[in-house]
Amino acid sequence: MASGFAGGTAALVWSQYPDLSNRQLRQLLRNTARAAKGVQPDENDWDNQTGFGILDALNAVSLANEQITRRVEWSGRDAKLSEADGGLRLKGRLVNRGVFDAEKVIAVVYNGNPRQPASPEGTVDNPAPGLQIRQLGHAIVPVRGLHESAITIKLTEPPAGSLWVETFCLDRHDPGYVHRVEVTITE
Repeated sequence: MASGFAGGTAALVWSQYPDLSNRQLRQLLRNTARAAKGVQPDENDWDNQTGFGILDALNAVSLANEQITRRVEWSGRDAKLSEADGGLRLKGRLVNRGVFDAEKVIAVVYNGNPRQPASPEGTVDNPAPGLQIRQLGHAIVPVRGLHESAITIKLTEPPAGSLWVETFCLDRHDPGYVHRVEVTITE
């Protein structure tokens, strides 16, 4: 019985978004399903009674055009620093605002705005003080479509000032969305 509902919903979705591949359609249906009442899914949003949830045809065909993609961002501006294994770790969350899964999202931490232009007075041998933007760490994690994922980034040195996080997807055929945000360290 469920296959008839899934096939009918898939036909509705394909009529709305005819350029979807089979894999994209499967991800769209899975990531727009709603959780069943009273069921507690595991960390992968799976439960033995309803799988990834109950098919939601209205949600599947009501997506905005900007959601028919992968678009991973740092969730909010807050981050937490912790010490573990003799080093600093930056902990935060990534959110995928698109419906397609992002299998490899890289989050890179910098000690300043990575888009800040270099000082015209600086040279390779003598860079202008305070304008040396360096990468402090990075991590790669998967993020399901329309879901969040925790991320922990090992830092190579303690942050001296502002921290910036840049996130983008490394998946093949990704549209190239880059999210850049200054983060605030919370207790």
